[in-house]
Amino acid sequence: MDPLDILIFQTSKKDRAIKVQKISDERFNVFEEGFFCKEFLNLDDKELKKILKQLQKIEFPRSNQLWLKIVKNK
Repeated sequence: MDPLDILIFQTSKKDRAIKVQKISDERFNVFEEGFFCKEFLNLDDKELKKILKQLQKIEFPRSNQLWLKIVKNK
């Protein structure tokens, strides 16, 4: 991923999403859009992994399939 690219994880119904935006080489923003709407800003690699594991349990507890989309910054 390049800086300012966004990685989007969605359920198969596409009613819930987790968006990960890369803001620099080692910093990320995470946006939760689903059961809760929260923002986690300026995370490093370790914090990103921890937050994604927590959000997966909340937003995708029984999902066997996820949609993955990469939105490139032009």
